[in-house]
Amino acid sequence: MNKPVVLTIAGSDPLCGAGIQADIKTIHAHQAYALSVITAINAQNTQGVQGVNPLPSDWVAQQLDNLLSDVKIDAIKIGQLASTEIIELVAERLRTVHYPIVLDPVLISSSGKRLLPQHAQPGLVQHLMPIASLITPNIPEVNALLKSNYQGLATEMPQIGEQFFALGMQAVLVKGGHSAENMAVDYLLLPNQTPLAFSAPRINDLNVKGTGCVLSSAIACGLAEGKTLPDAVAAAKHYLYNQFNHLTQLINLKSNSNLSLISHR
Repeated sequence: MNKPVVLTIAGSDPLCGAGIQADIKTIHAHQAYALSVITAINAQNTQGVQGVNPLPSDWVAQQLDNLLSDVKIDAIKIGQLASTEIIELVAERLRTVHYPIVLDPVLISSSGKRLLPQHAQPGLVQHLMPIASLITPNIPEVNALLKSNYQGLATEMPQIGEQFFALGMQAVLVKGGHSAENMAVDYLLLPNQTPLAFSAPRINDLNVKGTGCVLSSAIACGLAEGKTLPDAVAAAKHYLYNQFNHLTQLINLKSNSNLSLISHR
């Protein structure tokens, strides 16, 4: 049986904890084959993102065109796009494809650095997000995209869905990592359906990056395998939580041994 092929279109993280490196690791962990198109080279360390350097849009186009014309792709995950020009060309290239697209609307890094300029955000909403099979914003991204002030509560989900669907979105997964709820609950919003809740215990003492990258890549892998959207989300949520547990155990082991995962200068 051939492996599913998943293409990630995203920026590079030199720490390899987020971005295209995290996508590739997640795709391979799901026994799929990863293809990649790099959109930006970020300068980053354990203290945060210090610089965002979008690639010229024609360089991104050359990468993408060569893959689309040559390889059978089963799903696409999109992360950081970094510029209006890159958003427009990716939207133009993917408008007629017939496989699932999972878009993680990467706007701002965990350390507060803008990964997409403010002026490029309307293009993301107008040109690219409506052609995605699923978008996966966290609560700050929901509020930035909708110019709102939601807290991520269950009672807010129907209204959030209505606003996104009015903008042409096909499906929305509102991630609960930043929500005010006790559990980490992600809500899958589908047109004319009751929101579906995917819950896991909240892990508050684990400072990790790239969770959105991992989750969206895992969902793309599930869709590439032929899972339904709810089943792909459930499997990805389970995978991410298991990764958290594994990392917590590893950190505890390292702490007990007086070792650290990444040394700081």
